[in-house]
Amino acid sequence: MFASTPSIALLVDPTSGAIVEANPAACNFYGYTLPDLLHRTIRDINPNLTAASAAARLAAMSTGEGVLLGSRHRLASGEMRDVEIRASTVHAGAFGRLLVYVIIHDITERVRMQAALRVSEARYRLMFEANTAVQIVADLETGVLVDANPAALAFYGFTRDTMLRMNSRELSGLSPEERLERLARLRSQNHHTFEQRHTLASGEVRDVEVHLSLSDGGEQGLIYTIVHDITDRKRANAALAYQALHDGLTGLPNRGLLHSALQAAVAAQRDGGPVMALLLLDLDRFKEVNDTLGHHVGDLLLQHIAERLQAAVPADALVARLGGDEFAVLLPGTDAHRATVIAEALVRVVQVSMELSGRSIAVDASIGIAGLPTHARDADTLLRCADVAMYQAKRLGTGVAVYRAADDQHRPDRLGSLRRAA
Repeated sequence: MFASTPSIALLVDPTSGAIVEANPAACNFYGYTLPDLLHRTIRDINPNLTAASAAARLAAMSTGEGVLLGSRHRLASGEMRDVEIRASTVHAGAFGRLLVYVIIHDITERVRMQAALRVSEARYRLMFEANTAVQIVADLETGVLVDANPAALAFYGFTRDTMLRMNSRELSGLSPEERLERLARLRSQNHHTFEQRHTLASGEVRDVEVHLSLSDGGEQGLIYTIVHDITDRKRANAALAYQALHDGLTGLPNRGLLHSALQAAVAAQRDGGPVMALLLLDLDRFKEVNDTLGHHVGDLLLQHIAERLQAAVPADALVARLGGDEFAVLLPGTDAHRATVIAEALVRVVQVSMELSGRSIAVDASIGIAGLPTHARDADTLLRCADVAMYQAKRLGTGVAVYRAADDQHRPDRLGSLRRAA
């Protein structure tokens, strides 16, 4: 049995530590012939042992009970191998005395793998703990948080103990159905990126960009999460979008936003939506205010007019400044007759004098009205018709005028008539 076992086996003298027998597996492992191996002691194959430590090991092995030890053994080639030793005493009849029966397992690869794993874990822990990005690890099935780095604790404002008692849904506010949908995408792609709103310990809600990836946690499936706070970026983008579509002086929608609203109204009307009226308003004598009192007073006047217009129109109306002293009012669900009543009221609102820089100032307004689909069927034509009507109101001094084709010197059918006359 001793000779045929595939395990590395030695018989060792418990007093001197001399190797008195070795099986073929031991000779193959150490790289010695049997005679060479039988001339050696345990200190020869374990050079790290001192005389005292060798004696202590032999004493432990001689107790008669099984002993498990770890060592590093040197082969004939000089290579060092990590080994695990199981030793017990036996009465070897052929030798007429008690010997230590030693079974040796080569665990070099296991030790190397464990060392590599420790290095990998240490590197991961360093990257996780020291990383300035908010990082969270959650259980894949339950959503319970199992780890959070210092950056996450600082961002959310929770203590570590509190955070590790939380569920990811408490941060994101996702419903169970929404979470299942996110998990389905994550499982199909192994990663998933999206934007959310997360709630901090203070109750503040922040816009975040979330990067999810699946992490192998052994028997436990884990979700590795990196969170970037994008609140300031979203606010900046929203501010830029607002500036692009609003007048900087009055805060009213600008020409671009008005045109988009007109196009939407045209599309809705084609699908059976309501009629609509567009008013273009131009201030009379505004240039005199600018030239006499300066642009600062002119700007104040425009701001006051903007406020008056917004206060005087229906709640669903859109008031825009097109530039200079020109304003527009979009009136959904309003025909030309109702628009005329509103326009006349706006003229009276504008005419009320105001105190600016210690001066009483009064201006008039001219308003042109065009209706959809009565006068036009697209946004650009509607703007042009309202503009024609506004200049007609200014020319006649009536304050308000509704578009009439007869007043339009540039309408397409009139150009056709001129060609025929030529």
